[in-house]
Amino acid sequence: MQISAIQNINNKQLQNANFNNSKPKNISFCSNPCQNIPEMAIKQAYSLQNINYLLPTQVWSDERILKTVENFNNVIEKLFSENKMKKKCLQREIGKILPNYVHARIQVRDFSELSQKSKETAAAATSTGPEGSIIYVKFLEREHSRKDEVILKDLIGHELTHALNAQLQNTANKLFYEHKFKPSDLSNLFINFSTPYLFKINSKYDESIDVPNCSTLLERIKIPSIEDFYQELNKKTEKLEDALLIHEAKYLNSEEKRDFYKNFAEQAKDERMAYQTTKVLRELTDGRPNALELRYVFFGELENFFNKKANGDFEISEEEEMENLREQLLKALEKNDSEIK
Repeated sequence: MQISAIQNINNKQLQNANFNNSKPKNISFCSNPCQNIPEMAIKQAYSLQNINYLLPTQVWSDERILKTVENFNNVIEKLFSENKMKKKCLQREIGKILPNYVHARIQVRDFSELSQKSKETAAAATSTGPEGSIIYVKFLEREHSRKDEVILKDLIGHELTHALNAQLQNTANKLFYEHKFKPSDLSNLFINFSTPYLFKINSKYDESIDVPNCSTLLERIKIPSIEDFYQELNKKTEKLEDALLIHEAKYLNSEEKRDFYKNFAEQAKDERMAYQTTKVLRELTDGRPNALELRYVFFGELENFFNKKANGDFEISEEEEMENLREQLLKALEKNDSEIK
């Protein structure tokens, strides 16, 4: 769970800083952002805005991050076996896997330091801001079960994935500089959109399933087909745009909609990766797939949907839009007539 959106960026200052009055466009953050601007000059310009920009050789791939977290499970097991699962020891071990250029940007804190509101909705959490990422962990009491250890291992891996994504990829820069739409509460909107489905997926830690795939997911959330699922998601995005209209006091043009849904696709990808740690819970289901693994299947489908949405795959025709407006007008007139009577 990522409890805070990455901080917004003052793009105008960034564009003017150390670029010799040339304005980069459509920056690609895994390659040279602009061929006529040296990479180090771009890094320096970002640093003036307190943004940790990574050079292409410093960026970690999704595969590397996932493999690192998977291997870290062995470290967690060792801490348990040596009775050293404490903040200081966990911080030291995480520091060992980090490259020097982000070594101080991932910190471990006790769950008690988290705000009360966040404690009510999470067992662990990650907060990311300009100074880096903070992983909040609710460490176990002296007397605990093996089940408690397995669950905590899953939670630590989940939050570590969020932190590594934030600090070893240029996602923050891409979302808030390359894309034009940057409401401050974008993260909260995404959480509100996805949480009702997570409640439907939720189960006991020891519930097994045959296989975590799209068919099993659809059966779980009681939707007949992936097409029906996407259509349901598409209808729900209308409420998202209504929320944005209230927040921004304006309608979104086509380019802003693309950037907004691209941002949602990135957030879904981040959750998909983090929830892959749920496979460690198979220890609680005798090696069989755990029902909670459907969460990463869900976020994978959500990522796919929002990428399609960003590409305009679900745009309605002018005729359909006019028909929707006509129906809304008729309903408004009927309501008005009823109130008059």
